[in-house]
Amino acid sequence: MKIFFVFISFVYLVHSFTLEEEKEALELSEEIAVGNAESLQAVDEVEERKRKCTARGKTCTSDCECCYDDWDHCSCWFGYCSCVAGTINHCDDKQKKCPNKPKRCSRPGQNPRNQG
Repeated sequence: MKIFFVFISFVYLVHSFTLEEEKEALELSEEIAVGNAESLQAVDEVEERKRKCTARGKTCTSDCECCYDDWDHCSCWFGYCSCVAGTINHCDDKQKKCPNKPKRCSRPGQNPRNQG
């Protein structure tokens, strides 16, 4: 009878350790799933923002729509507006007023100390 009791105790002990390990593995997999969902959501937001951008030569209504390149801006001639290449000043203006901020408003090769 004592041997049977020791055997049952041993089986219960092993079973409780395996349950604890399974619970930890399940919690870890849930954390990974949540992390993956957050990163996918961030990727979707970036893609959505890119879809809202208007390419050069396409019609636009504001400078903020022309965000394929940091310096692009919306230029209107005789009532027809389209995205065209701009200057560093256009980039600075977009940095101040647009939700889709330009990544970089400096000239290539410009000394980092002279960047605004």
